[in-house]
Amino acid sequence: MEGDSVNVSGSSHTAALKVPECKLPRHMESLLDSGTFSDVTLCTRGREFKAHKAILAARSPVFGAMFEHEMEESRKGRVEISDIDPDVFHEMLKFVYTGSTPQLQGMADDLLAAADKVNKQYDLLWEFLLGLFIVCFPLSP
Repeated sequence: MEGDSVNVSGSSHTAALKVPECKLPRHMESLLDSGTFSDVTLCTRGREFKAHKAILAARSPVFGAMFEHEMEESRKGRVEISDIDPDVFHEMLKFVYTGSTPQLQGMADDLLAAADKVNKQYDLLWEFLLGLFIVCFPLSP
């Protein structure tokens, strides 16, 4: 957050230090976009997304279980996901990596449709999508 400062108290004086802007989300998005050091490929409708098992597992218990228990997807380093629009999936990945995405709010219907399709053929990813949707779009009390 640009412009923030922290007061540091010393024995006889107080100095203001400027807190640098957090660049982690930007760096994480760059890591996703570049595919650098990726170790898994997520595929949907012919489009491939290079990703990182550790990041996916840290952000999703479903992916964590998939990669920890040596499921076929983990051994092959490839996860096939059909019937999800690649643009919607890319925005979901951005959220996983950065914690936000400007496009996500406008894709609520597409996310629900994708989750419904996935539920019929890929139960683990359905749980991930449902959890992501609940986090992104909590119900008002």
